[in-house]
Amino acid sequence: MLGALLLVHRHAPACSDSELAALGAAWLARLGIAGGCGFFAYRARDGTPALALERKVCCHHFRRRDGEQCSTCPKLPLDTRIARLLADS
Repeated sequence: MLGALLLVHRHAPACSDSELAALGAAWLARLGIAGGCGFFAYRARDGTPALALERKVCCHHFRRRDGEQCSTCPKLPLDTRIARLLADS
């Protein structure tokens, strides 16, 4: 759910990052999974503020053929996640 909100926000930023975080928390609460995930803020390569998923549990993306963890894997330190996000953009 939060991933979908984040994609919409990136392509049509109609609300602020804090409003998006509140909207995401409200959606998770309505789904009965409050606190299951969130967002963390970082600076994009161009210096603008950006948001990424703050996963609480691993999505097992690494089980793909290449064995690589996703860029927001909670098993990685935050600085490594941010470096991966910057490399992906």
